[in-house]
Amino acid sequence: MDREDIIGVELLIDPDHSTVQFYSLASSEKGYGRKIVDAVVRVTPDDWNLVVAMDWSGGFWERMLDEYPRIVVF
Repeated sequence: MDREDIIGVELLIDPDHSTVQFYSLASSEKGYGRKIVDAVVRVTPDDWNLVVAMDWSGGFWERMLDEYPRIVVF
């Protein structure tokens, strides 16, 4: 990431299968990625799946799994 002003998330939401997939997550500000994940987890119904299909984060999602065990990483 070459920029210092990037914060965002791209979610793929599939209501037919009750799934929210974290497709892309970027933050140039330390701690904001965790805040984004927290916000998505809090508003997602408990009977829905939270998924990360591809993990190229270098450890970010491993740390998130400790805090949010309902997220599944493939």
